[in-house]
Formats: sequence, structure tokens, C-alpha cells
Amino acid sequence: MFTKAIIEAPECTACGTPMRLIEAGISKKTGNPYSAFWSCPHNQTCGGKTLHYEEPKPNIPVIEKPTEIPPIKVSTPQISRQQITIDLLFDELRAVNEKLDIIIKEIVPEQ
Repeated sequence: MFTKAIIEAPECTACGTPMRLIEAGISKKTGNPYSAFWSCPHNQTCGGKTLHYEEPKPNIPVIEKPTEIPPIKVSTPQISRQQITIDLLFDELRAVNEKLDIIIKEIVPEQ
């Protein structure tokens, strides 16, 4: 990633033209990644060499990584499949019981 700072381009060693910065990327020919580099816009005709680009380091203080906090262990109750099955059956029975109550109220008049 490039910084937003203004960077003075070096001059081509062969023709003296200011070089242009080629950002890092993936080669279309080989598919391999390459680093950023300086290239002369006339390198096909002047034979100038490319130069390796080094991103300027910003003048910011280094912040040390905080010490790692150990994870908190939470105990959870162990519920068996059998208990889950029983709970689901009770839920179904409650639903059936509620439906039966509704049907009984419709059939038997209140006294």
C-alpha cells in the first residue's frame, strides 16, 4: 500500500527522465506476484534499468502489542440427547393439551 506522501521520483540512469512508480501486483504473463518498482517511461528505447521501490516509513510511534488476556472459561450444563428429546416431547404434549382444552370448551358448555 502506498502512502499519500509526495515521493520524488528518481531519474533514469540511462536517459535522465524522471521514473514512474509501478505498484505491486500480479504478473499477467506468469501469474506471480511482484513488488513495486521504479521504471523509466522510455525503458524500451533508452535501456534504463528498473529500481526497487521502498515505501517511506511514516514517523509514528511504535505501539507495543498489549499482553494477551486469557480466555474466560464458562461452565455450561451438560444436557444429554435423551433430556432434549424428553423436553421436546413435553412441549408437544403441552401443545396437544392446549388444543384439547379448546375443543372441550367448544363441545361442553360452561355451567
